[in-house]
Amino acid sequence: MLTDLFTDASWTKSTIPGIGWDEMLGHKEHVGVEQLHGFIREHGRAALQAKWQKVWDMYKDRAYWNSKERCFKLK
Repeated sequence: MLTDLFTDASWTKSTIPGIGWDEMLGHKEHVGVEQLHGFIREHGRAALQAKWQKVWDMYKDRAYWNSKERCFKLK
């Protein structure tokens, strides 16, 4: 998952709206890999890719690499 690249140094907050684990996968009653597998079973990998692409397209021009926090952030 690309979420690691968009999570701040505290590992608790997404740095781009909509890219967090729960926002991307739903299934909040499950944790970790169970969320991923549940989403894929229900919607397929192509749906996850499309969801990611839609969010990325909205913010890609404002994203930059923050070397201190080692994640992408928005300008």
